[in-house]
Formats: sequence, structure tokens, C-alpha cells
Amino acid sequence: MGERPPPSVGNVVVADTTMFTDAKLREVLGARSLEEAARIMARVLARASRMGLTVYITPSVRAEIERFMLGNGVQPATLARLLAWVRVKPPTTHELRLPAAMFRRYVETVRARLDKGLRVAEDHVRRALRSRDEEGVIVRSLREKYREHTRKGMLDSVEDVDTLLLALELGAAVVTSDEGLRKAAEDLGLTVLTPVELLEYILALEEEVKSVEE
Repeated sequence: MGERPPPSVGNVVVADTTMFTDAKLREVLGARSLEEAARIMARVLARASRMGLTVYITPSVRAEIERFMLGNGVQPATLARLLAWVRVKPPTTHELRLPAAMFRRYVETVRARLDKGLRVAEDHVRRALRSRDEEGVIVRSLREKYREHTRKGMLDSVEDVDTLLLALELGAAVVTSDEGLRKAAEDLGLTVLTPVELLEYILALEEEVKSVEE
């Protein structure tokens, strides 16, 4: 025991909410519910911790995890066991620096997305005026299309930004299945793992430790 992960990942990762809620991870774990997945992940993270891997989350991500899990059938005791194996730390936002080019691209992207969102809204207004569709149908369609055009594939929440900044501060890999966070992390030269890839990494690390001990 005490083996450290190889430099490609390091011994520290910063996770967002998807690490604990990802549907693909649940499938790989063979869990039939979020409660069962949380129990399994608590055991996995405990083993990872003993091998020297530290998982960080931010306070905003912790709050989001708690809301989601407690609202979807996870017992408080199970959630407590899961979170016992992660460290909660806010990013030092006043001391970090981001490349100016990245900030400029982000503003350009936001403006382009807002223009697309406006066109989506205009299309749905015209549809409502000439269509006999029920109001609820049109509103649902508007929400889906608006989200797709304005939020998909970009940083769109405080939780995402906090995760990115903490990973940058610690020089850590990012664990996420969120496309926008992944792109931003890669732009900053950070290693990115999906929740499933982190699980596979931990399992491979266990095998390596066993072979060394033998």
C-alpha cells in the first residue's frame, strides 16, 4: 500500500457532481439505484484513499451532490459515508490567473450562444402564433432547444467554474462527464477523466499494487 498514481494523473483529482451521479458509471458498477451506486463508490473511494489518491470537491459541488442524492432516494447515512472519502475545498479565486485568450473566447462563445437562443425563441413565438399545439408542448420544446443552443458544451454553472479553478490551483486532473467543463479543462492543459475512467484507473492501480506486494 501507499503506492502513488503515475504522473499522467497524479495523486490528486478534482471532481464535479457527475462523478457521483453519472448514469454510465452506475451501469458499470452494476448498481440498480443511485443508493446502491453511492454505497459501492464509497467503498471504491476508501480503497483509493488508502493507495494515496485524494479526491477534492468544492463546497458548491458538495451542496449540489447533497441536493441531488437526497432528492433521489440516497439515504443520509450513505451520503455521509461517500463524502467521508472526499476533501472539500473552495478555490482561491482572488489569486488565480486565467489566460486572456481563453476569457476572450468565452465571451465570444456566450454572445454567439445568446444569438442562437434568441433565434430559437423567435421561432417558437412564430410557431405559437400559427400552431394549434398546446401551450405546454411549445414551452417544453422551447426550453429543450434553448438549453441545447445556449448551454450545451460550455461552462454554464458556478459549480463548473469552481471545479475548474480548484483543479487549476492544485494542478490536478478533472473528473467529469460534462462536455463544457471537459473542454475548458483541456484548454488549460489539465488532464480530464470521465467517472468511468477514474473507476477503471483505481481498479488498475489496485492490480498494480497487488503485483508489487506479491
